[in-house]
Amino acid sequence: MERAKQIVKTYLIDPFKEKEYGYIGMEFEYPVICLGEAVSFREIGSAFLEKLMEEHGFQEEIKGTDGYFVRVSRDGDSVSYDYSYGLFELSMGKQRNLHTLRARMLPLLKLAQEYYRTYDCILTGMGTRPVKAKNVEYTCDPFYIMIREFVEKYAREKDPARYFPNMFSVQTHIDVPYANLLETYNLFNRLDFVRGLLFSNSLDLGGEGNINYCVRDQIWDRCGIPNTGIYDKRFDSLDELAGAISQEEIFVETDGERLYAMKPTRLADYFADNDIPQECIRMFRSFRRVVLNSYHVLEVRGDCIQPVKDSFVTAAFHVGIAYNYKKAAKMLERFLAAHRISASNAALREMAVTGREIAAEEDMKLLLYQLTDIAKEGLAKRGYGEESLLEPLRGRILHFTNPAKELHKALQSGENIKDILFRYAKM
Repeated sequence: MERAKQIVKTYLIDPFKEKEYGYIGMEFEYPVICLGEAVSFREIGSAFLEKLMEEHGFQEEIKGTDGYFVRVSRDGDSVSYDYSYGLFELSMGKQRNLHTLRARMLPLLKLAQEYYRTYDCILTGMGTRPVKAKNVEYTCDPFYIMIREFVEKYAREKDPARYFPNMFSVQTHIDVPYANLLETYNLFNRLDFVRGLLFSNSLDLGGEGNINYCVRDQIWDRCGIPNTGIYDKRFDSLDELAGAISQEEIFVETDGERLYAMKPTRLADYFADNDIPQECIRMFRSFRRVVLNSYHVLEVRGDCIQPVKDSFVTAAFHVGIAYNYKKAAKMLERFLAAHRISASNAALREMAVTGREIAAEEDMKLLLYQLTDIAKEGLAKRGYGEESLLEPLRGRILHFTNPAKELHKALQSGENIKDILFRYAKM
């Protein structure tokens, strides 16, 4: 274990010593939904990427082994299809502020939306696919070929079409200085239930009256990929955190030319073999909802994609909290102590996304208002006027709701799903 822990520290934690507060990156995933006659998502998706290259200055980044385009990029931003051509992704290169990110992202999304409308398709802001695709057209990106190989060989659920093509997230990458890393990381793990209350957008009505507002959590738990969920432990040192990560599993290997799925093996066991080069840590992937990733940023990756008009509310909340983490941590601990809440991070998250009471509604609303105000103060420290991006939270907190609850309400009232799709796609 000691070798693995040292490798984790060297490659995943120590690089934060060079970090300062500053840059933000984001990734957005949207379902492609056909509203009319069936079309080939592969054909029109690849053609869209080709259009970006021919007309908008993008360059080819990945072309699948089947000859179809998978990813193109321009000035640090990329447009791609993640796992299948029914999952449209915008990966925005790091910027100093969220307004710049927004000004770069929305025109790309608008361009894609207008293109897909000509095929009677829509990109909408929902965290799971509300209209099941009749068949899954996979990307032949080497990484996703490997993921399908892993699922078929090692996962509990052997059907690669069942899970990944049906969940859509927004991910936020935040530069955090080394001195603040441990406390910020612990805080975001503890805030997991708050994010579930505010940002859930993957409704599953289940059976027998069961309901889940963030079924993405269950999808990740059931899909069989290692290193999911959230840490329950509060780490007392970065050394202890490195030890915990060394107990996570590696499941990707390479021969230098292609990627292979391997049987999941704890990093501690994998690197116990001194003949394994330490650089193999670059093959390690964690899918936890809060991650210290290989880009050496704090990645908050457990949030559902939001309705398009609210696309940046998650990042605004996370960045504001990160910049005001001491005040947020104190506020949260006071709340938990006052209400004698000792449940684990995972248990609190499950309660939040299944509608079970954590504390009285008015007390919960007060906590959410207070944390939003703390995030607003944090954004104000940055000096970019990003506070306005938090505005959607005011209405959500007032009515103790989130996009998944609003979807449930709309369906109960008999609203047409097509109308809902357009509303969640509105820019």
